[in-house]
Amino acid sequence: MRRLLLLLTAVVPAVAPAQPTSPRAKANVEALEKVLPEAETAADAAEKELAKFAASRDEHVLAAVDGARLRIDAIRSVRRIIATQPDYLAYHVPASVVSQWTAGLDHFLAAARSGADPFRGKTSGVRTVRSPVDGQLLFYVFRLPKGYDPAKRYPMDVALHSGGGLTWKAGWVDGAPSDDPKKAAVDDRIWISPCGRGNNSYAGMGEVAVMDAVRDAARRYAVDPDRVTIGGASMGGTGGFRLAALHPDVFAAAHSLTGGANYSVPVNDGRYDATLLPDNFCNTAMCIWDATNEGWFKQNRAFADGLRERAKTYPGSYPVLELTDPKGGHGVIDKALQAEGWEWLRKQTRDPLPKRVVYKTYNLRYDGAYWVWIEAVQDVARPARIEAEVGGGGKVTVKTENVERFRLDLSAKLIGGESQPSVSVDGQQAVVAKPDPAVRFFREKDRWVAGDPPRPDGLVKRYALSGPIQDVFMGGPVLLVHGGRDGADKTVDAAVQHLFGPGDGARTLHTGFDRKAAADVSTADLKDRHLVLFGTPAENALVAKVADRLPVKFLADGVEVGGKAYRGEGVGLAMVYPNPLNPDRYVLLLPEGYAGGSPLDLPDYVVGKRVEAGGRVSQQVLAKGSFDARWK
Repeated sequence: MRRLLLLLTAVVPAVAPAQPTSPRAKANVEALEKVLPEAETAADAAEKELAKFAASRDEHVLAAVDGARLRIDAIRSVRRIIATQPDYLAYHVPASVVSQWTAGLDHFLAAARSGADPFRGKTSGVRTVRSPVDGQLLFYVFRLPKGYDPAKRYPMDVALHSGGGLTWKAGWVDGAPSDDPKKAAVDDRIWISPCGRGNNSYAGMGEVAVMDAVRDAARRYAVDPDRVTIGGASMGGTGGFRLAALHPDVFAAAHSLTGGANYSVPVNDGRYDATLLPDNFCNTAMCIWDATNEGWFKQNRAFADGLRERAKTYPGSYPVLELTDPKGGHGVIDKALQAEGWEWLRKQTRDPLPKRVVYKTYNLRYDGAYWVWIEAVQDVARPARIEAEVGGGGKVTVKTENVERFRLDLSAKLIGGESQPSVSVDGQQAVVAKPDPAVRFFREKDRWVAGDPPRPDGLVKRYALSGPIQDVFMGGPVLLVHGGRDGADKTVDAAVQHLFGPGDGARTLHTGFDRKAAADVSTADLKDRHLVLFGTPAENALVAKVADRLPVKFLADGVEVGGKAYRGEGVGLAMVYPNPLNPDRYVLLLPEGYAGGSPLDLPDYVVGKRVEAGGRVSQQVLAKGSFDARWK
């Protein structure tokens, strides 16, 4: 973990310390600098003591250790804030909170020593969740009802912050968890607000962070899985649109208060742009608060109209409530309208096995919901859509668009204990199927066939192995692999900044990622991790090992893609592909001098040329594209 802390520090660029411009910030900086030395000494001592628990597998000890580490992170981040963004301290991180952090350290260390649950009997606080992608210690704020009873089941509200609501961890971290009833949830509901890694519109690793927090809270507390809502104001509303569209079977309802469904993401990309995915709200209620004078009004009205039109075609589906404030503005809606919306939201419940499911996807990371899943598509350049409905007597009707294979859960609970399911696909004659949780159908020429499809020769795009480049950072752990030359760590740090920006205080909070030289990559690494390989075969031994099994050719002065050569100084390749040494994991190839942008903007491969001008480094795109459904 110490290595991760060092890497996080490493990606902060060396710049002249910033100076506070507001008197309020200046006064707080002066107050903080008086209390920081003692807190930093406490953090150093706590970190040394945490080493005693490195081998523990006790869940309570691990929760205590990570609780202490989060406060250590917060204490150590203050000097970075002072040096890089001191005006943030005008309204955040007062000196008084530093003593709360040190008190929190004492609380969590005591729990680690005793093996006690540090959250036992506590109704509010901050819980940690470690990212499976980069090891970052993330978190969520929680509030339980005053009389919380773990034997009951409570609705849960997932509150997503607006843009800029989380830029530094320290602004959210508290001291010890509390049993003060004044800090508990006001209503008889569980409330959480997750760290979504900052101002990223809950896309990419931000999405992963929120969904991990939702799962963690459901595991630790008495959450009713059929009464979970998600959303917020502005960018929080964007998250409500997006996460409900991609994961409709997780939420009973979503909400947006003057948020935009495709705010700050690549437009017309269905992995991020919820305006392309209204089909998926068939069974998930959507409350939209909008204002006629607000910039997202037309888009939100169109989204609501689209749901209302679908409800005409599918009676009983696509529940939507649009509440418009003619005097409102961005983030500002009449309180009576807000109350009306919340009254409606709290009546919504999730049906875990709805009789009708509609799901549309642009990417097999998002493959289905409830009891219907798409397993392969015909053309990855087009969206795939599946519609399935259970009628009387166990009759199931399925309609598909651009689907090659799909799977249904036809268990007895869905079909009815006395019925034998029969399935008709795209108007074909119905076939009788077993009441089984995994009934598969695949295309054979122009007909659908029930049963397990023949194993395809070669690679096929599938869930969690379909690209694009962003998909590398959406699942399991990622290892950055360099060639081992002098200065390799600095090269990797620069690439991480180009991909994600600096750590705290930027679009995405992240570590510097774990990294190794190619010669040190182990069999376990190949088995468990997605690998980001830097350099060419001449620069990286692991790239050399897989190069002849990739659909590109490395040239002495460039790269050949699709039979076309791209040559010249600074020409390099960014490409995602199943790892030839373990096709169940990815390799992501990046040039040593990667100067491109965010993974959110990248397809499966990009040929780029590094350009340096005016002291800035950027990438000129020479070619880009995606592989087909067979990774060709």
